[in-house]
Amino acid sequence: HDLCAQVDATSPDGTAFDDILLACTAAADRLDRAKAMYLRLFPNEPMFGGAKTSDAEADIKTEDIPGLKTEADEDLPMAKVYLAAKPFVDHFEKLFILKKVNINDVYPRYLEWSLGSAYRKHVAKKRGELAPGSVETWEMAKEWLLKFKDTPANRWKNLQALVKLEVEYGESSDDLHHRLSRDFERLGAEKFTAAEVLLASALRSAPHTWSGKLHDTMEKSITKGPMSLNDALQMLSSIGLVSPRPDKRKDAG
Repeated sequence: HDLCAQVDATSPDGTAFDDILLACTAAADRLDRAKAMYLRLFPNEPMFGGAKTSDAEADIKTEDIPGLKTEADEDLPMAKVYLAAKPFVDHFEKLFILKKVNINDVYPRYLEWSLGSAYRKHVAKKRGELAPGSVETWEMAKEWLLKFKDTPANRWKNLQALVKLEVEYGESSDDLHHRLSRDFERLGAEKFTAAEVLLASALRSAPHTWSGKLHDTMEKSITKGPMSLNDALQMLSSIGLVSPRPDKRKDAG
């Protein structure tokens, strides 16, 4: 804007520099739009028109910030890393409440650093789907995290691991409690319906020759959303697999 004013002030007449003025105005508009976009990501950066970081925010240490990743993601450097969105969101919100910092003012900067690659890609995709002019809020970002679904292949793998959990030899009930708490979070147990767990449990003893078709079918079913009991039964009836017959010649030998 200052550049445009200078050009206008030095113009010998009102028309000689119209093209330059138009170019300056267009550049200034682009700058304003860019600053507004970056202000959403860095609300405390004065360069983009934000307020300076408060003393309360400055008191937030990197080791205080939790992390969120899927089991397939690489490890994160945080002291506390969650494998489920709900406990991460609770921890993340309580941190800013404790520090008396408005989470809507600062969450984008911390969230980018807190997430594993799968969650980061998910959030970036959701941001790209926002309507022009929409302003992202923490409530929106939180909803994105809570609705995140891992890849169908990984969810089927986790579901299979979930139904294989059992009491280990010499394990006390207290030890079992702590181990299952960790495993349930690690495998995302809260993401599965009772029907999906029952189905996976029943399929544990399926013939080995079924594994390929079952894997593909379960991935497609998981992609469609949570399965009810009726969904699970219909899926089974549509597979068209038969149990291998015993080799009578081997039995006779």
